[in-house]
Amino acid sequence: MTSPSSDPEKAAAGSYVPLAVTYRSDVLESVHHGAVVALNEDGSVAFSYGDPLVGIFPRSSTKPLQAHAMLSAGLISLMSYWHWSVRVMMVAPFTLMECEEFWLQLV
Repeated sequence: MTSPSSDPEKAAAGSYVPLAVTYRSDVLESVHHGAVVALNEDGSVAFSYGDPLVGIFPRSSTKPLQAHAMLSAGLISLMSYWHWSVRVMMVAPFTLMECEEFWLQLV
């Protein structure tokens, strides 16, 4: 993790570099910043772009990895995971009020 700073936003901003740039009609539209690290089999850093030690909040981006780990460990079967994920995808376009009954049944 980066060293503590009196201004956490500035400290984190210095950890990230441009990873993707989008142009529309030769005009810069957006720049996406981040930090990337790839590890060797032994856990040592093979490649990094930006600060490889910066703290992150992965949120939904790790769900496929979590699902793979759960399936590999035998915690859930592929069919039960598939049925659950399809049900969640079916509900996604609806409002929270419309989904309340679905979520209550799911839990």
